Amino acid sequence: MFYNRLPNLMKARVQYIFQQAAGVIVLSEPMREFHRRELVPADRPVWLLPNPVVWPQECPKELEGVHLLFLGRLGSHKGSDRVLQALAQLPEDVRTRVRLRMAGDGAVESMRVMARRLGIESQVDIRSWIEGAEKERWLRECDVFILPSRAEGLPMAMLEAMAYGQAVIASPVGGIPEWVDDGQEGFLVPPDDIAAISAAIQRLAESPALRRQMGQRARQRVKPLSVENYRQQLYHIYEQVLLGTSRYN
Repeated sequence: MFYNRLPNLMKARVQYIFQQAAGVIVLSEPMREFHRRELVPADRPVWLLPNPVVWPQECPKELEGVHLLFLGRLGSHKGSDRVLQALAQLPEDVRTRVRLRMAGDGAVESMRVMARRLGIESQVDIRSWIEGAEKERWLRECDVFILPSRAEGLPMAMLEAMAYGQAVIASPVGGIPEWVDDGQEGFLVPPDDIAAISAAIQRLAESPALRRQMGQRARQRVKPLSVENYRQQLYHIYEQVLLGTSRYN
């Protein structure tokens, strides 16, 4: 979107920068198609190398109710406001079984105000950015990752959550559909369809067995993205460039 909004002179400058590279590494197949079409000369490679994840020990999810996790910039772009609205739309008997944790930069206080206005403040924990041991604890203590973004590359937080055995509710944008099949590792929902987001939450809230199955599938799906595998793939890319064999994708 950034590139497409640029005037032609600035587009030419961006293209010039990419023309100086021996090749380009991207996160997802849609990004590879875009770079190949718009920016990278035909005689240069465009390598697909998704984000890596640290592979944690398996952590069984023995939780009361369903625990949702949102990590990322808070605001309309990544859908934190729509997550709150979807939670508020749940039937009361379902909503009482749902807890939501949110952390990130951006509109932190605005999301707290929205939660109070929607009457779900007691079920929501909204923080600014977290990291280290606290982030790991949240990853272990939640069983569903939710991110109805309007646009993404390949969200690191989603991959981390999948490695911790969390089912996913996300939108089919960017590289997300390459790692989440609808109905397998989680549910893919339109980013602005609050009713669909709410229905996905309800379905997972009402079926602990489905949450576990999707979480297990999610964990296995991202196993190839371990840091060790990533290191080896990146090494081979550098090796191709240094040996002058980088004309092959």
